[in-house]
Amino acid sequence: MASAGSSKSNTIVKCCCCHDLCWNFDKDIVRCSCCQRIYHKSCYYPTLLNVDTSFICIMCEDIKKYSKNVQNINISFGSMKKKIITRILMELYCKSENIELVKECPNPQMHPMYYKKISQPMSLGNIRRFLEQNRYDKVKYVIWDLSKIFGNVMIYLSPSDPYYKIANELNDYLFKMVEKWLPNLEL
Repeated sequence: MASAGSSKSNTIVKCCCCHDLCWNFDKDIVRCSCCQRIYHKSCYYPTLLNVDTSFICIMCEDIKKYSKNVQNINISFGSMKKKIITRILMELYCKSENIELVKECPNPQMHPMYYKKISQPMSLGNIRRFLEQNRYDKVKYVIWDLSKIFGNVMIYLSPSDPYYKIANELNDYLFKMVEKWLPNLEL
């Protein structure tokens, strides 16, 4: 079983998904043998259970090979479409370090104004759970929900807020990935 703890030194490392700091010998982390990115096994999508020393993360896979002739047909586990959606989800997790509104919907008791402004809350965490529960039947619905996350942040925050700009950039990045890896997708 591979973990980033192969080294004996007590080094603090950062998970690429949740961006929390942890010790490099923590049994709950894994390091990609290709790019050396570090992930908590529970943060990585899909959750990692048993990992060997040759673990290669989705960020290092050539997703272009899966994108040929992919349409907005059913997502099934292990399918080409699921690989592409997984990569997009992981890319967005890794790029959303400072914007908690993207990762999880805020607590309604602590942020009641969010729920007054936002009628359809959505987060990367929600989408991850929906994917795990096979609640999406078309790729385009996943993309719509991903875009909804960023739209919600931009509705909730003022354009002068720095997180508004980050949400806009993440939405642009989402559609660049869609254009690159899902060129035949009809949204």
